[in-house]
Amino acid sequence: MPVYNGGSLMRRAIDSVLKQDFTDFELIICDNTSTDDTPEIVARYAAADPRVRYVRHESPIGIIANFEHVLLLARGEMFAWIAHDDTYERTDHLTRLVAKIRAGNAFVFPEARIQHIDEEGAPLRSEQGMLAEFGDIRTRGQLIRLTMRRPSVQIYGLFRTDKLREHIHIFTEDSDLSCFNEGRMMNKFLLNEQWAFVPEALLNVGKHATNNSGVQHPGSLLRDFLVYCLRVLKMNRGTRFTSTERLIVYAETLRRTPYALRLLASTVKRHAGAGGGEKSTMTTAKP
Repeated sequence: MPVYNGGSLMRRAIDSVLKQDFTDFELIICDNTSTDDTPEIVARYAAADPRVRYVRHESPIGIIANFEHVLLLARGEMFAWIAHDDTYERTDHLTRLVAKIRAGNAFVFPEARIQHIDEEGAPLRSEQGMLAEFGDIRTRGQLIRLTMRRPSVQIYGLFRTDKLREHIHIFTEDSDLSCFNEGRMMNKFLLNEQWAFVPEALLNVGKHATNNSGVQHPGSLLRDFLVYCLRVLKMNRGTRFTSTERLIVYAETLRRTPYALRLLASTVKRHAGAGGGEKSTMTTAKP
């Protein structure tokens, strides 16, 4: 769990991990110099449960570097990130994911539900079935199309640690982006490694006013989105795609044009003094 100023929200996340019926794990919490009561909250958990390991940086190292640092400290054969404002819905969440890894997959991921919450973590409304389409994939073309559309939330699935370490450099290379920085790594992972979708497991993805994507200037989001698209196209040029598969990549990139135009319009409004903003639908955006 990489965290910065987790506050009251992180209690929900920690509780959902410690209540798992799969118990052979270590919960590493990397604190990126929080200024709130995060250290005191984690200290209480660590005192009560030896599986909780707390590491605090002496100075800020950046969001992506903090994600990478948790992986650097990991000692298990399997690894999962969890954001401080997300929760596992079921107590058998890890049990189901671990079983799929042990069946031979390098990466498995649960269904995701966007859960809009207030500042204390109370649910306001939810959006169901975010990744359900991954259960219906039958061809490589379908996989390429869906990977281009939804390359984000799967990052909170379960990885074989050694395989994740092979690909983490892509994530690090995109640390200059404020958003969309997990997209290329997940695109590469889904197209090159054996994976499984586990719809019986459910991740509640916390959506609230302080999400990084919600406070980013639309101009910054637009720049990051365009850079992300160009990097995905460049990365996929080096793969063994057929001409049809390359057309799918280009077509799916063009499908995001309306999103880019909305960001552009929001940017113009900002410069005109009218305010506005646009939330990213695809972003790590969590410290």
